[in-house]
Amino acid sequence: MAHTSNHPRRAFTLIELLVVIAIIALLIGILLPSLGRARAAARNIVCQSAMRQLALAGSGYFLDNKENIMGSPETSGWEAFGGTGGSARTFNGVTMQTYDWMGPLADQMVGSGPGSDVEVTPGETHDEARSRRFDWYRNDLEAFECPENVFEAVPYGSNAGGAWTKGAMIPFNMSTQFTSSTKNATQGGTGARSNDRKSYFPRADLVGPSYMKAMIFEGHRYAGLSTSPDFDTNISAAYGGAFGGVGPWYSSSKELDRSLAPGEPRRGIPALLNVISDWRQVGFRHYRKTTSVGRGDLADQTNGNVAFFDGHVDLMTDLEATDPDMWFPTGSELRGPNEFWVSTRAAFPDKLDGTYRVP
Repeated sequence: MAHTSNHPRRAFTLIELLVVIAIIALLIGILLPSLGRARAAARNIVCQSAMRQLALAGSGYFLDNKENIMGSPETSGWEAFGGTGGSARTFNGVTMQTYDWMGPLADQMVGSGPGSDVEVTPGETHDEARSRRFDWYRNDLEAFECPENVFEAVPYGSNAGGAWTKGAMIPFNMSTQFTSSTKNATQGGTGARSNDRKSYFPRADLVGPSYMKAMIFEGHRYAGLSTSPDFDTNISAAYGGAFGGVGPWYSSSKELDRSLAPGEPRRGIPALLNVISDWRQVGFRHYRKTTSVGRGDLADQTNGNVAFFDGHVDLMTDLEATDPDMWFPTGSELRGPNEFWVSTRAAFPDKLDGTYRVP
């Protein structure tokens, strides 16, 4: 005979269910931030690995090209620049723009790619071939990508349309402090400045100690305050073009615009937030608390990677990345402190007193 219990099975009460749900929600709330940080750390490792590969490839390029640094109008970008007179700007199948340092490295790392089969003709810019090559850099080459770069850029102004389209933002930059000489701009340099680089020429052996000089850094090119990320498509684009700029230290930097950083005058003017944005989160994009970079979204600190000429990569804050020693060749004399951010002057007073000589 089957045994029948005299005690019916007890069901959960509504209160008990709510308690269980609350406990689960609490555990999720505790675990999600940790999981988020773990994912962010993993993405940062991938990004650092890519930058390390690029820095090492750069070292190989220097060895093969008599120490000349790629991405300079006086080295790999000479044909795109148009030579001394700037009259015969030419796409040579490798360098799609004067300051394009990615093309020479891509050519060295993976060989031929879009545009490499063009018939090189003096004065022929091959816009469609150049745009395909540009898209190749930002869409297909893992070494030129960062998983935290979820931002897009549009063609700049009059260059918009035609072969050039909106797409992934170029995530890495090189500083024109190292890719340009001190010659006049018409000769491929940046001209004389208060912060004197002492007749520097873009050669790796003239940079200084490789462990302290920044070769590649995370940033946006170009973005600032009321200007969301865009890129210059001109074959002879100046000031670093789509691939770089002076660097984060510069008070007019559009690679890492720190206008709204703590310690800067415009930080304390809330009314401006209706028309401007804090784009540091796009340039230095790691461990940000939000992916929103809309108007009114101010960050206290952003973090990004810098790869040095010796191949090592450091994660640093946007303020730490303005250290003058990283951006000037050894022997440079810093006589123009006003070119630096106000917060940089406060952070490095001994280096910006008008008499400092860069080690």
